[in-house]
Amino acid sequence: MSSELRTKQNVSETRVSNSVQVDLDGRFMLPSGEEYPCKIVEMSTGRILFSTPVKPDLGDKIIVYLKELGGFEGFVERLSPTGFAIGMKLSETKHKKLDEQLMWLANHDALDIDERRRHLRIVPLLRLTTVRLRNGKEHIAKINDISRSGVNVEANVALPNVTLLIGSQVVVGTKAATINRLFEGGFVAEFIEPFPDSELNEFIRL
Repeated sequence: MSSELRTKQNVSETRVSNSVQVDLDGRFMLPSGEEYPCKIVEMSTGRILFSTPVKPDLGDKIIVYLKELGGFEGFVERLSPTGFAIGMKLSETKHKKLDEQLMWLANHDALDIDERRRHLRIVPLLRLTTVRLRNGKEHIAKINDISRSGVNVEANVALPNVTLLIGSQVVVGTKAATINRLFEGGFVAEFIEPFPDSELNEFIRL
């Protein structure tokens, strides 16, 4: 085996093993179809560590849903006194997305969990929405990502620059928001009234 290949493998293995300490609520399903609440205490792009009194069998396929990060599945590879761990093989797209989310969490360890949840971004399943500008005109738009407190919107049409001003109010779907950043083809806005934590998941609609 060449040194270059060994180096590439070592980088890959290091990346997967770089777990992030988290404190995320979720639900998981056993092969029997039974569902249980759980706490995720550690996570990487290849592994999830659960804190739960429920003990599956080694090799069981587990499906888990985390409202902040979405759904994942993997196989039980380790049991512990406080829970178990599953190993995952993600698609390239999902691997990249989760890697970015975990990097964000790792870089915000100084924040408490409520603050992290407030700003954690997700990509909803239903991304198409409308944007109503202050002049009353509506435009079709696409949601790039959304958090409890705000949304990143990409417009499918050229919005008049004179209308899009930082600090001006818009309505994204049915949610009033204030624009705090502009970029080519869209904007980032903060909601006037944040979503409740219980509503922040990939099924959210605007």
